[in-house]
Amino acid sequence: MLVVPGLYGAPMATASDLAAAAVRRTARHRAVLAVFALALSARLWHLGRSGQVVGPNGYDQSVYYAAADALLHGRAPYSGDFVFLHPPVVMLVGLPFALLGRLTTAYTGFLAESVLFALFGAFTAALVTAVARRAGAPRWGAVAGGLLYATWSVTVGAGSSVRLEPLGDLLLVTAVWLVGPGREPSRRQLVLAGVVFGVLVNVKLWWAVPLVILFVLTAARVRRRTLVLVPAVAVATAALIDLPFLLASGGRMVTSVVTTQLGRTDVQGTPSGTFERLSTMLRLERLTGVEGAMSRLLGETPAALATSPAVRVVTLLVCALVVAACLAALRTSLGRLAVLLLATQVLVLLTAPIYFPYYGDFVGVSLSLVVAASARPIGRHLGAMPWTGLLPAAAVVSLGLLLTAPRTSTVEHPWDREALTEATRGVPCIVADTPKVLIDLDALDRSFAAGCPNWVDFQGVGHGGLTPDVFTQAGQASPAWRREMMRYFRSGDAVVISDPNVRFFLGPARVRALTRGPVLAESQGLVVHRVVDRVVRGVGRR
Repeated sequence: MLVVPGLYGAPMATASDLAAAAVRRTARHRAVLAVFALALSARLWHLGRSGQVVGPNGYDQSVYYAAADALLHGRAPYSGDFVFLHPPVVMLVGLPFALLGRLTTAYTGFLAESVLFALFGAFTAALVTAVARRAGAPRWGAVAGGLLYATWSVTVGAGSSVRLEPLGDLLLVTAVWLVGPGREPSRRQLVLAGVVFGVLVNVKLWWAVPLVILFVLTAARVRRRTLVLVPAVAVATAALIDLPFLLASGGRMVTSVVTTQLGRTDVQGTPSGTFERLSTMLRLERLTGVEGAMSRLLGETPAALATSPAVRVVTLLVCALVVAACLAALRTSLGRLAVLLLATQVLVLLTAPIYFPYYGDFVGVSLSLVVAASARPIGRHLGAMPWTGLLPAAAVVSLGLLLTAPRTSTVEHPWDREALTEATRGVPCIVADTPKVLIDLDALDRSFAAGCPNWVDFQGVGHGGLTPDVFTQAGQASPAWRREMMRYFRSGDAVVISDPNVRFFLGPARVRALTRGPVLAESQGLVVHRVVDRVVRGVGRR
């Protein structure tokens, strides 16, 4: 038998010991890679299936891409050139893709950025597995946590395109990897954690809540002299990102990012053109993904299932399972951190002014870590779970989750993108009620270059933006807002109104006045009209 001598009195290691250790390391890496591959495959599959990069791309995603493109053309956010109601990180991430779109097509750039965000989700699932394993969770529990994030319909739906949540999830789990339970963080890790903290709060302000929890729990394990590195570096990182925009906007960045968001009313529009306040139960149905999953299983629209007793019962059962997992997870250090993160994040979602189904991804990391941390306490009661028996079960659960994953964006108007693009190629300035249409027509970059006053975030202007006097009230638009919309739509060479809610706010007479010009291109309900009474406006206004 081959024997490897020990060093400084260390125990002797046989060749079989070394081989067994190598097999364990390989198995651990293989599990993380498998979770990564499954998560990426799920997001890419969902991306192609949901139509998020064909037809009407999701509104928010197109706003982030358009903001990056506007910045490339020298237009300043927050300062009057265009409205942007979020911190600048997601806009900065989009810069290379907007440049790619300029060199190729906007559709290509947007698609490439969507694939990047799918990669973000896959890396997050892999890191959830790695974090849980390092913190002492059994292998099957760590993999279960990673698989949950990889295949949960909410995280897959949100992570298959450009959204704030998957980017924030990746940064949060990176912060947990650096300073979470498992080992004492080094000075270098604390500095890196500070950088992550500073970037994360510039993705969306909501992320400040879990960061406070993570920092407080880290403070109990780290010496004060070194702990100060985290907030110091975080403040420096945030200042490096924000100061250029803050100074250029004269402080109006604070109004856009903070004041306007806090002042939003607790109502949101529905596809029927009405407005409603979302109940706590409806938020839970969307947060858990039950509403979307049962919608696909039963073949009913989410609106039809909103008051369904079956949906409510399933939602309550899912919530009960989560509570049981939290109680079990509290017996471990990782579980205590994860439960606190989950509780505070759920509270944020339940009290936020508005709520959309993809917001549930906000709790994706903490919920997955709760599941991973609960494995050891649960395993003690149920007996050891064999690794080989987990794989078939995980495969079946993953397949079921994927098949019932709700679409986060549907192709309401499957228009002929190539034909529309060709028909409008010679029009220098096209104005629209959403940048997603301009991305499909490959007119976004061209319109910015021509000085077209495209609004990057049409809805953001309506929600206050830089001019609170045009704020859209529930169920009606103020006269000032209607006048502002009319001036905007008449400021280009051509106009597209694709959102039924915009038509509702304008009213039939104003819509007819805007669309009385000749039709330049038309496909499946999307119509591009020539503007016959153009009003010249300042370049890049809003």
